[in-house]
Amino acid sequence: MRVIPIKLVEGFRGKVCEHSDTYTRQDRATGKTFTGTICNPYTGEPTSGQTAVRNKFKQALTAVSAVYEDAGALQAYREAFLTQSKYSRLRTYIFAKEYEKIV
Repeated sequence: MRVIPIKLVEGFRGKVCEHSDTYTRQDRATGKTFTGTICNPYTGEPTSGQTAVRNKFKQALTAVSAVYEDAGALQAYREAFLTQSKYSRLRTYIFAKEYEKIV
């Protein structure tokens, strides 16, 4: 008898269940799956430094959204993106450049 495996889930990322400390992520570009476990999760309030980094991250994400709404700025970033080789995705490139402006 021949058994044909069935792919039930094409790609999975996030927690397996709400009580799990194991996280998985699948890279869409390569198809590789990465798994990680949080051994000693931090349960306290965020420090002022952590809050500052979180706020900078939010500002950069807001700036990326604004770039996508402005066709001229998006075209300029697209042209600059094509001349570099560090980033493989345009959105990641824009985020990095906008984050540099904040820091």
